[in-house]
Amino acid sequence: MSIMAMTRQAARTQAASAGGTPPPADPRQAGAGDKAPLDSTLAKIAAYIPGEVVATYVAVLGIWQPKTRAASWGCFAAGMGLLIAIAWIGWALQRKAAATPAAQPTLQHLAWVFLIGAVAFTTYAMAVPGSAFAFEWSDATKFGAIAAFLLAAVLPSFGKLVGVDPDA
Repeated sequence: MSIMAMTRQAARTQAASAGGTPPPADPRQAGAGDKAPLDSTLAKIAAYIPGEVVATYVAVLGIWQPKTRAASWGCFAAGMGLLIAIAWIGWALQRKAAATPAAQPTLQHLAWVFLIGAVAFTTYAMAVPGSAFAFEWSDATKFGAIAAFLLAAVLPSFGKLVGVDPDA
């Protein structure tokens, strides 16, 4: 799920709790039916990262195959920067589309969306072979996999608690 979708969900959750009228759901999802449950651990983590970030990060790693520490960390930084940009754009679009001030997503929701996305992206990047973390220690993908399993167990409940739920 993209940050845009998580931001829309956060706005709907906040509007419902404030008694306001929630903004409409994404029209591209109309009639999509029930979503299939997420099967793999990385898929559970990736659900909290914008699809644009995952696709760009994996494509850049695959095409460029950075050989230096600086180039590899540059790829990671570019992915994190893209995550920040998409989170902010989604938040700004939801504020603009909100029917009432009570239905507008708050900075707190933006912070939660960014924080959860950043933690998920970092964990995802650590678990992917050839990432920047591999330059720091040889067992980075093992630690990334362990972190992914732990995060996949905790993140869905925590995300629902703070109003960031890709399954909603």
